[in-house]
Amino acid sequence: MRILLINDHYPPEGGGTAQVVKNLAEGFTQAGHDVLALASCDDKVSSEIALSGGGRVRFLPVRYPLRLRSYLSLWNPKAVVELKREVEKFVPDVIFVHNIHSYFSYRSLVLLKKVGVPLVLTLHDVMTIAYGKAWPREKKCETSWRISWFDNLKKARKQYNPFRSFFVKRCLKFSDRILCVSEALRKVLAENGIIADGVAHNGLPQDVLCQMKQKPFESHAVRSVLDKIQREHKKIILFGGRLSPAKGGKELLSAVRHLLKQYGAALVVAGEGPEKIRLQAMANRYGLQNEIFFLGQVSEADMHALYSSAYCVLVPSISFDSFPTMNLEAMQHKKPVVAGCFGGSREAVADGKTGYIVNPYDISALGSVVGKLLLSPELAHAMGEAGYDRLMQNFTVKEQVKKLLAIAEEIKHNENQSAK
Repeated sequence: MRILLINDHYPPEGGGTAQVVKNLAEGFTQAGHDVLALASCDDKVSSEIALSGGGRVRFLPVRYPLRLRSYLSLWNPKAVVELKREVEKFVPDVIFVHNIHSYFSYRSLVLLKKVGVPLVLTLHDVMTIAYGKAWPREKKCETSWRISWFDNLKKARKQYNPFRSFFVKRCLKFSDRILCVSEALRKVLAENGIIADGVAHNGLPQDVLCQMKQKPFESHAVRSVLDKIQREHKKIILFGGRLSPAKGGKELLSAVRHLLKQYGAALVVAGEGPEKIRLQAMANRYGLQNEIFFLGQVSEADMHALYSSAYCVLVPSISFDSFPTMNLEAMQHKKPVVAGCFGGSREAVADGKTGYIVNPYDISALGSVVGKLLLSPELAHAMGEAGYDRLMQNFTVKEQVKKLLAIAEEIKHNENQSAK
C-alpha cells in the first residue's frame, strides 16, 4: 500500500507530534508499505531524505512568518500547490494527516479529499478551537474546557481572526475520519463543537531500548551530572520537555523543595524554554543548587540514558495536555510516573498501579505522592514494571499502525458498499 503522511514538521523539529509521525513512517515502512512523509522547511527548494526500509521524507518550502498564522493556517496557497504536485506524483492509496495548523493549512483537506482515497485526520491538540494552550477554568481536575470567542480574542489580540472557527470546522468535514490522540481531547473538542469519530492513542517503537543501549552518551555535561548524582547515591527525579508555564515546573519545585534533601533525591530538568530562568531562580532561592540540575536541551540518546537512570518521572502539566509522550517513555524504561490530571495522562497512567494522577495545583498532594514513591523503592519498582506491561499491551507503534490501517480499510469498504 502507498501511504502518504502529512505533518507540518518532522524531527528534529516539531516536538512530540513530529516524533509520532516519524514513528509511524518507520512503522508503516517496516510493515512493508511504500511510505512518503511530507513536512515543511525553511529552504527555498524542496529536499528529501530516505527512511530505513525504503520510505522517504520530503520537505516542502511552504513556510511563512507565523504572525500570519491566523489567516494562512486556514489557506496557504503555496502549500496547496505543493501538495497537489506531490500527491499527483506519488498517487497514494491512503492519506494520514496530522498537524497542519501551522503551514500546510486546513484548506489542504479540501484538495486531499479530491484524491479519492481514504483521508484520515488525527488531531493532537486543541489548535482547532484555540490560539495555543487550553487552561482549566477552575483549578480542579473536573472542570469546563469551553473556549469562547472572547477567550480567543484575549489570547490572540491583534491576530484574532473572527472567521477562523467557522473556516476550520468547514474544512474538517472533508476528512473521512477525524481521530483524537486521547479520549480527553475528544471530549474537549466536542464541548467546543468539533465531533471526532474516534480515538487512536500514540505508541512507541518496541525496539528503541535495544538500539539506545548500544549508544554512548552524546553529551559530556549529561554524563557529568549523572556521575555526580550517582556518587552521592541520590534518587533521580526526572522532569523535562519545553519549559513553559504550562508544564507545571513552578508547582513541581514548590512540591518537592522539602523532599529532595529529606529523602536524598535530585531533580534533573531536561529542556529549554521561557520558564527556565524562573525555575533556576526558584532553585537558588530555596538553596537547592546541589539538588536541582538544569541540563538544557538533551539529545534523544541522552534522554534515554536519563530515563534509565531515573527513579521516577514527573509530568505535572497545569494546562490541557492531550497525551504526553513523556508518560509513555517513562513506562518504556519501567519508571513510575506522577502526572497531572488535565488531559490524556489518565488514559496512559493507571492511577495507583503504574504511578499517580494528581492535581498539580494541589502542591501538598503532588509532594505527598512523590514522597510516597521516594520512601518505597519496592513500590516504585512494582509500578515501573506494571507500567512497562501496560505500554506493551496498549501503546506500541505496531498497535497504532494496525488500528490506522484497519480504519483505512473500513473507509474503503464503506465506499465500495455505497458505490454498489
